[in-house]
Amino acid sequence: MVLAAASCGGLKANVRLTGGDDVFKVSGVGVYPVVLKWDAPAYLSYERAMTIVGEALATERLVVLGPTEFTIEELESQDVLNHSTLPAALAAHGVPPAEQLALRAWAEQRVQSQAHELYDPSGRKAGLARDEQATLVVHLEVILPAARRVLATLEATREVDLFADRAASDPLPELTETVRALTKKAFDALGPRLAMPEKSRREAGFTFATSDRPGIDFTLQARPPFSATLAKLDLLDRDVARLERYHALDPEATNRRCNVYDAQPYGLYIVHAEAPAAAAGLRDGDLVTAVDGEPALGPQVVARRLRADGAAMKLTVARGKDTAEVLAPLP
Repeated sequence: MVLAAASCGGLKANVRLTGGDDVFKVSGVGVYPVVLKWDAPAYLSYERAMTIVGEALATERLVVLGPTEFTIEELESQDVLNHSTLPAALAAHGVPPAEQLALRAWAEQRVQSQAHELYDPSGRKAGLARDEQATLVVHLEVILPAARRVLATLEATREVDLFADRAASDPLPELTETVRALTKKAFDALGPRLAMPEKSRREAGFTFATSDRPGIDFTLQARPPFSATLAKLDLLDRDVARLERYHALDPEATNRRCNVYDAQPYGLYIVHAEAPAAAAGLRDGDLVTAVDGEPALGPQVVARRLRADGAAMKLTVARGKDTAEVLAPLP
């Protein structure tokens, strides 16, 4: 085991790599939901997993599966082969079991509380004040399922200001930043030992925003989905809370766009269709619900299609009550 302290995104991280100089051929990765070991809503586990998905996609070299694209029997088991459907799901996308990785993260909060005396202007005791300091500890494991082996373990610790103003769309940005930095560091640290495919150079021909509906419906460790919480709110509070959640993955979401998301299956909202895709019939404002028949659960679905062969991708598009098929050309 090799232990090193490294800086990633300005954050100090402990990186433990398994010994040896062997090189592993890797072409696909599955991302587990991020387990939060405190009373946190389930959607945060999904959203932070999608942060990891984004960093894995940034390599432009791997087939990536998100946390809703496979099932897990035991979240903490290193035996990914026997306790999840990830190996079979990646194999269905052409990734042999021997070339698969799993990324699994979890986080915990440690709160220290200290009391001190308060005194009035005359010096008499006026009571007690309590100071609280919170520390966020984030762990990330890179697992080679075929060998039931952990290739790398990373850990980072940072202080959390319990009284800071926070955006409702990301109530714990310290967690988001740390998860992103650790994932990037994992690929950097393992890079020399991972033989990965060449980078994908194809472009989709359109830009899109990702719906957070899978996150709103997500449940983990018996924590109810946010959709159940929304159903208990009055109409005005529901609209505000729903918009805040959609802003987590689609910062430009409006109530109108949220209505489109809610009225259709999970999908990708077309922000801008470039000339070839527009000529093929794709329109700004379309909601792509499937890519080559596969549910459009996130950006990883489009990225996988760009790595595959073929001169066009078939998009199933929802336009209000109508459905259309668009063959979007690929360069």
